[in-house]
Amino acid sequence: MNIRPPGRIVLLLFVCWQPALLRAQLKLGANPASISKSSILELESSRQGLLLPRVPDTAVATLAAAPDGTIIYFTPTSSILVRKGGAWRQMTDASTPVSSTGWQLNGNTIAATSTLGPVNNFALPFITNNQERMRIAADGRVGIGVTDPANPLVVKDTLEIRQTNTASQLSQMLFTNVSGTGGGDFRISSDGQDFYLQGGGGRRLQIGNYWGISLGGDRQSPTFPAFVNGTGGTGVLVYSERNASVPLAIQGHSSTQSGNLTEWRDQSSTVMTVVSPGGSLGIGNTAPSTKLHITTGTAGDGGLRMANLTSSSTITTGVNVGALGMDATGKVVRAQRPVIYNGGAGANGAAGGTAMADSVTKVWIADVSNTATGIQTINFPSNVTFTRILSIQVTAKGGSSVTTAPFVTITSYTTSSITIRVLESHSTTVVILNTAVEGLAPHTDTATNIFIRVEGY
Repeated sequence: MNIRPPGRIVLLLFVCWQPALLRAQLKLGANPASISKSSILELESSRQGLLLPRVPDTAVATLAAAPDGTIIYFTPTSSILVRKGGAWRQMTDASTPVSSTGWQLNGNTIAATSTLGPVNNFALPFITNNQERMRIAADGRVGIGVTDPANPLVVKDTLEIRQTNTASQLSQMLFTNVSGTGGGDFRISSDGQDFYLQGGGGRRLQIGNYWGISLGGDRQSPTFPAFVNGTGGTGVLVYSERNASVPLAIQGHSSTQSGNLTEWRDQSSTVMTVVSPGGSLGIGNTAPSTKLHITTGTAGDGGLRMANLTSSSTITTGVNVGALGMDATGKVVRAQRPVIYNGGAGANGAAGGTAMADSVTKVWIADVSNTATGIQTINFPSNVTFTRILSIQVTAKGGSSVTTAPFVTITSYTTSSITIRVLESHSTTVVILNTAVEGLAPHTDTATNIFIRVEGY
């Protein structure tokens, strides 16, 4: 009989038993005969625990692509990490008591201020329906509906402030200073500063826009108006939203309003035009004393121009038409003027007819020297034109005595000239009668002046 050495028998038994061992469960610790059927590895002890591998860096090659379900103890944060979804996630915080570890779905009862969120440089996303809705970035910026907030709070598309209390409770957005009280500066702006609203802190409220600003009130419509493309050249446009609306109204504070209702100023804040509390318009002054008060600052310049009323404009006639003039203070008043009538004379004792009033719209006045014959035709200047001549007056001044004093007669006229004869007294001795007879003779003194006045239209 051959007896095999003991070593070979043990080796043979191990080889035969190994397939069964590979399919078996393993329990370490107390009660090795009692093992859960659902476990492949079970640990049981009342005095010892499971010591996980200490890992200082999860970026090493063996852990960077570890399969989901891998568990390690991460020494930089002293926490347990589990591999899930291709990333390392912290399981719990072992620095707090077991009874209060983790934030529960239905809330926690805590005895002091606690924290929630990552302790390393990672963001904290919040999800619903498996989609991210809000995120607190690693630098503390909050994004609602966005994943890359560039400011302390970024809200996607629409921000609503809803009043949920009584009507007396206002919906507010408060801008405070560093102590949390009033007086804080603020700025509301669009991307690229296309629009801005800023003020506070003792400063003016400023409203601006890259393009123009349109203001329209009294829309009486619950819907937003259509957008209007920006155009340059107009800063603020106030327009009427309805035909029955007043686009812009300026109203004083009370019946004792002392400040002007409006003031227009130049670039150095010098007032140019005002509307006083009583509604008077002052141009070039700040306290108008009449409904329209113009101050040009230039002597002899009234500052009023009517561009469409020129020398060629139609003239309004009639006895009820007045003339304008100036009083000693420069105030425009209605001036007294004569009413000129022409025509309608009752000749030879006949009853007078109806005269025309204010038909005379043109008057030409001139003076010429007498001629050596006393007869001459005087032509009107080329820029003096008459359609009809209503009156011609011609007088003469000259002569050396009463007997040589000149007088003028009009022999003929047209709408562009008159012909005159200048005469003087002349005595002729009649031999038969042996007496002097008074008559007329040409006035030939060229030093005599002839004065002409022509009226008509």
